Amino acid sequence: METKNNYELIYGDLDITEVDQKVYISLKKYEEYFKIVKLLAFFIFGILMVWFFKMEIKLETDDVGSLWSKVYLTIIPGVLIMRMILVYMVRYGIYLLVKKAYIKELSITDDNLNNEHIFFKLIKRIWLLLKSILFPDFVAAKFFKDRIRGFVKAYAPHKHKEVEKSQGRVDSELNTTCRDTNSFDDRDLCIQCNDSIKFMTKFHVKFSNWCNLMLAMFLTILIIVGVINENSPFRTWYILLISIWLLLRLISRTWEIARAFYTDVVRVDVRIFNHNGEKVYLHSWKNSYIRKPLRISLVIHSLLELIVMFTCAYILTAVIFGNQIGFQDQTKAQSPDYKAVSEIENNQSVYNIYAKKESNSSKVNDYIIERKVYEFFIYAISICFFNISYINYGFYLWNILHVWQIMMSIVLIILCIAAYLGNSDDMYPRESKFFAQTLGKVNEQKFTKRIVNKLFKKS
Repeated sequence: METKNNYELIYGDLDITEVDQKVYISLKKYEEYFKIVKLLAFFIFGILMVWFFKMEIKLETDDVGSLWSKVYLTIIPGVLIMRMILVYMVRYGIYLLVKKAYIKELSITDDNLNNEHIFFKLIKRIWLLLKSILFPDFVAAKFFKDRIRGFVKAYAPHKHKEVEKSQGRVDSELNTTCRDTNSFDDRDLCIQCNDSIKFMTKFHVKFSNWCNLMLAMFLTILIIVGVINENSPFRTWYILLISIWLLLRLISRTWEIARAFYTDVVRVDVRIFNHNGEKVYLHSWKNSYIRKPLRISLVIHSLLELIVMFTCAYILTAVIFGNQIGFQDQTKAQSPDYKAVSEIENNQSVYNIYAKKESNSSKVNDYIIERKVYEFFIYAISICFFNISYINYGFYLWNILHVWQIMMSIVLIILCIAAYLGNSDDMYPRESKFFAQTLGKVNEQKFTKRIVNKLFKKS
């Protein structure tokens, strides 16, 4: 009760500004464009996955281990640099899109707004921070959230002028800093500037989440195309390069996802405001206007992203280490180093499962029998949703991937969804008023829904 009273004291009779209302409507319009791209990506991915489902992956016949020992010193730095560039390009594009709505609404130019020197700071952080190399997704997310805060703080005078002009004040009476208002926080930002940060952060997080899922689907298609084609002269190099890329992306994305969602559930943020000279403590402070439905949506999108990435990881493991796992091409069936350990009949065809004579048979081929793409996809789904356990498959890399995916599933499914479903999602009066004023305009521009309705009416 005390927390609610403190919020009401700080909020007072301050409404969310008209500037933020207009920007919110603009960002929702951008969201519609993003949604179309996302739905198109889902459609294309679905069609291609149906096409690939019954295709068999081809085992790598060259000695990848020998090749790895010769070229890893040149390949890994190149892949690291390429990944950092791609991650920051995507995040920077989303940041510019979110910032553009405010620049347009306030009729200001970006050059006169602030002195971010974003590229100089970017280069400095890449070289100074070791975690930028291993965890570029996490560092990029934090970097651009800080840029959002810096942008809002820099344009605060412009926003205050717009707000106070709308209230009929003349230029000589205008307050141009947050410290001139009744309430400002320990970062010298008023409530209404914090509103802007929350809206920008919400859409930056949402668009980044969607982009990461689409990038994962695109990477999946590239991997599947590579492993079902055994005639390319560059196949070994391609598989090696894309395996390194996938491994680095898995490390980076799982760290970002686990840390972000765990922190969101476990950590309770606070903010101290100066209200008319008195310190007011606000418990459970939210840094964005991400409400419960969107939080659950972010979890689901992240789960889908992890499923397709781990599907790729299982496929590449089978391709590179298939002979050690127990898979073997028919052309090597007579090899003295292998023996048939089982025989599978399917659709009047017979599949022989081989394993090295000097090693114990892996249990992987108990779950992946025909080496078809759909088997790996269904296997990854089953691990994600139904298999909270450990099985010793007899091959250490497969064991690591299995436990890795289970840990991520626990974080996302058990911890986050359970916590989000139990959290209160009440609104303060000013927030209810804001959505009442903007919801109608947002619904008017939902052209995606209108297009779908027209298509169904015609059919």
